Amino acid sequence: MKIYLIGIGGIAMGNLAYMLKSKGHQISGSDTHLYPPMSDKLKEWGLNTFEGFDASRIKGQDLVIIGNAISRGNPEVEEVLNSGIEYMSMPQAISSFFLIFLSFFLFLIYFRYFAQLVRFQSLNLIVFIRFLIRDCRLFLFLSLQPIVKAK
Repeated sequence: MKIYLIGIGGIAMGNLAYMLKSKGHQISGSDTHLYPPMSDKLKEWGLNTFEGFDASRIKGQDLVIIGNAISRGNPEVEEVLNSGIEYMSMPQAISSFFLIFLSFFLFLIYFRYFAQLVRFQSLNLIVFIRFLIRDCRLFLFLSLQPIVKAK
Protein backbone atom coordinates (compact mmCIF):
# COMPACT_ATOMS: atom_id res chain seq x y z
CA MET A 1 0.00 0.00 0.00
CA LYS A 2 1.26 3.48 -0.85
CA ILE A 3 0.89 5.66 2.23
CA TYR A 4 1.67 9.37 2.39
CA LEU A 5 2.15 11.16 5.72
CA ILE A 6 1.49 14.89 5.89
CA GLY A 7 3.62 16.15 8.79
CA ILE A 8 6.17 13.32 8.66
CA GLY A 9 8.85 15.38 10.43
CA GLY A 10 7.34 15.07 13.91
CA ILE A 11 8.66 12.50 16.36
CA ALA A 12 5.42 10.51 16.44
CA MET A 13 4.67 10.71 12.71
CA GLY A 14 8.25 9.84 11.76
CA ASN A 15 8.21 6.76 13.96
CA LEU A 16 4.80 5.78 12.61
CA ALA A 17 6.26 6.04 9.09
CA TYR A 18 9.08 3.68 10.08
CA MET A 19 6.65 1.22 11.66
CA LEU A 20 4.49 1.23 8.53
CA LYS A 21 7.53 0.72 6.32
CA SER A 22 8.54 -2.21 8.53
CA LYS A 23 5.17 -3.77 7.71
CA GLY A 24 5.99 -3.58 3.97
CA HIS A 25 4.18 -0.40 2.92
CA GLN A 26 5.62 2.21 0.54
CA ILE A 27 5.97 5.35 2.63
CA SER A 28 6.58 8.95 1.67
CA GLY A 29 5.66 12.25 3.28
CA SER A 30 6.18 15.94 3.69
CA ASP A 31 6.58 18.61 6.33
CA THR A 32 7.39 22.31 6.41
CA HIS A 33 10.93 21.87 7.66
CA LEU A 34 12.76 18.69 8.54
CA TYR A 35 15.29 19.00 11.34
CA PRO A 36 17.70 16.59 13.03
CA PRO A 37 17.40 14.22 14.70
CA MET A 38 14.17 13.22 12.88
CA SER A 39 15.42 14.22 9.43
CA ASP A 40 18.51 12.04 9.94
CA LYS A 41 16.41 9.08 11.08
CA LEU A 42 14.04 9.41 8.13
CA LYS A 43 17.00 9.30 5.73
CA GLU A 44 18.55 6.38 7.63
CA TRP A 45 15.27 4.47 7.36
CA GLY A 46 15.12 5.12 3.62
CA LEU A 47 11.88 7.10 3.67
CA ASN A 48 11.10 9.46 0.81
CA THR A 49 10.51 12.91 2.33
CA PHE A 50 9.77 16.35 0.92
CA GLU A 51 10.14 19.80 2.46
CA GLY A 52 7.10 21.95 1.87
CA PHE A 53 3.65 20.95 0.71
CA ASP A 54 2.58 20.29 -2.87
CA ALA A 55 -0.85 18.96 -3.82
CA SER A 56 0.56 17.04 -6.81
CA ARG A 57 2.25 14.54 -4.45
CA ILE A 58 -1.12 13.23 -3.25
CA LYS A 59 -2.12 11.68 -6.58
CA GLY A 60 -1.53 7.94 -6.72
CA GLN A 61 -1.54 7.40 -2.96
CA ASP A 62 -3.72 4.67 -1.47
CA LEU A 63 -3.95 6.31 1.95
CA VAL A 64 -2.96 9.64 3.48
CA ILE A 65 -2.26 10.07 7.18
CA ILE A 66 -2.64 13.66 8.35
CA GLY A 67 -0.62 14.78 11.37
CA ASN A 68 -2.11 16.68 14.30
CA ALA A 69 -0.18 19.88 13.49
CA ILE A 70 -1.62 20.08 9.97
CA SER A 71 -4.77 22.16 9.43
CA ARG A 72 -7.22 23.11 6.70
CA GLY A 73 -5.73 25.39 4.09
CA ASN A 74 -2.72 23.13 3.62
CA PRO A 75 -2.58 22.37 -0.15
CA GLU A 76 -2.04 18.65 0.42
CA VAL A 77 -4.94 18.41 2.88
CA GLU A 78 -7.22 20.28 0.49
CA GLU A 79 -6.22 17.91 -2.34
CA VAL A 80 -7.03 14.90 -0.13
CA LEU A 81 -10.45 16.34 0.74
CA ASN A 82 -11.25 17.26 -2.88
CA SER A 83 -10.00 14.05 -4.49
CA GLY A 84 -11.73 11.50 -2.26
CA ILE A 85 -8.53 9.65 -1.33
CA GLU A 86 -8.82 7.69 1.91
CA TYR A 87 -7.31 9.50 4.88
CA MET A 88 -7.00 9.13 8.62
CA SER A 89 -5.36 10.68 11.64
CA MET A 90 -2.28 9.27 13.33
CA PRO A 91 -4.29 7.69 16.20
CA GLN A 92 -6.63 6.05 13.67
CA ALA A 93 -3.61 4.70 11.77
CA ILE A 94 -2.09 3.23 14.92
CA SER A 95 -5.43 1.65 15.75
CA SER A 96 -5.94 0.27 12.22
CA PHE A 97 -2.46 -1.09 11.61
CA PHE A 98 -1.17 -2.05 15.06
CA LEU A 99 -4.01 -2.44 17.59
CA ILE A 100 -4.49 -6.17 17.03
CA PHE A 101 -0.94 -6.78 18.26
CA LEU A 102 -1.53 -4.50 21.23
CA SER A 103 -4.76 -6.34 22.08
CA PHE A 104 -2.96 -9.69 21.99
CA PHE A 105 -0.17 -8.28 24.16
CA LEU A 106 -2.70 -6.96 26.69
CA PHE A 107 -4.44 -10.34 26.72
CA LEU A 108 -1.14 -11.97 27.67
CA ILE A 109 -0.58 -9.42 30.42
CA TYR A 110 -4.09 -9.98 31.82
CA PHE A 111 -3.67 -13.74 31.64
CA ARG A 112 -0.39 -13.54 33.55
CA TYR A 113 -1.93 -11.18 36.10
CA PHE A 114 -4.91 -13.51 36.53
CA ALA A 115 -2.65 -16.55 36.95
CA GLN A 116 -0.58 -14.79 39.62
CA LEU A 117 -3.66 -13.71 41.55
CA VAL A 118 -5.15 -17.19 41.46
CA ARG A 119 -1.85 -18.66 42.61
CA PHE A 120 -1.70 -16.33 45.61
CA GLN A 121 -5.45 -16.69 46.27
CA SER A 122 -5.98 -12.97 46.50
CA LEU A 123 -8.26 -12.58 43.52
CA ASN A 124 -11.39 -10.54 43.76
CA LEU A 125 -12.95 -12.04 40.65
CA ILE A 126 -15.69 -9.43 40.22
CA VAL A 127 -13.21 -6.53 40.30
CA PHE A 128 -10.94 -8.29 37.82
CA ILE A 129 -13.79 -9.07 35.39
CA ARG A 130 -15.04 -5.45 35.51
CA PHE A 131 -11.50 -4.23 34.84
CA LEU A 132 -11.11 -6.65 31.92
CA ILE A 133 -14.49 -5.79 30.36
CA ARG A 134 -13.87 -2.04 30.61
CA ASP A 135 -10.50 -2.28 28.87
CA CYS A 136 -11.77 -4.71 26.23
CA ARG A 137 -14.61 -2.31 25.39
CA LEU A 138 -12.10 0.51 24.97
CA PHE A 139 -9.89 -1.50 22.62
CA LEU A 140 -12.87 -2.87 20.71
CA PHE A 141 -14.14 0.69 20.25
CA LEU A 142 -10.75 1.88 19.00
CA SER A 143 -10.30 -1.06 16.65
CA LEU A 144 -13.71 -0.56 15.04
CA GLN A 145 -13.17 3.09 14.17
CA PRO A 146 -13.69 3.37 10.39
CA ILE A 147 -11.25 4.83 7.93
CA VAL A 148 -12.62 8.28 7.14
CA LYS A 149 -13.31 8.91 3.46
CA ALA A 150 -13.64 12.32 1.87
CA LYS A 151 -16.99 12.96 0.22
